[in-house]
Amino acid sequence: MDEPVRLSTRADGTLRVALRGELGFTNVDALRRSISDAVRRARPALVLIDLSEVTFLDSSGLGMLLAVRRDADRNGGGCLVERGNELVFARLDFAGLAQVFGLRAAARRLRCGHDAG
Repeated sequence: MDEPVRLSTRADGTLRVALRGELGFTNVDALRRSISDAVRRARPALVLIDLSEVTFLDSSGLGMLLAVRRDADRNGGGCLVERGNELVFARLDFAGLAQVFGLRAAARRLRCGHDAG
């Protein structure tokens, strides 16, 4: 996957969003538009976001994730982070968003010094 976002729909209607590289102020607007358009078109019951290949995540990226979650909610669905890495877990946990995206156990392991993998 060379592009920063890959969207796919599972057989059960779940929209899977795989993000790669940096999620920062220089690229989040375009990413958000792309993902939000897909959410509006598909109206999935669940949006699963794969952040395992994210290398940078700042407050703009966190804001984009919250906006995608809000779009999913408005369209009657939910939004969870399906996969992440230590950077992602640390940023989401620090911002108090780990539970919002369904990462309670991973955040707890990270705080305890265990692999969040």
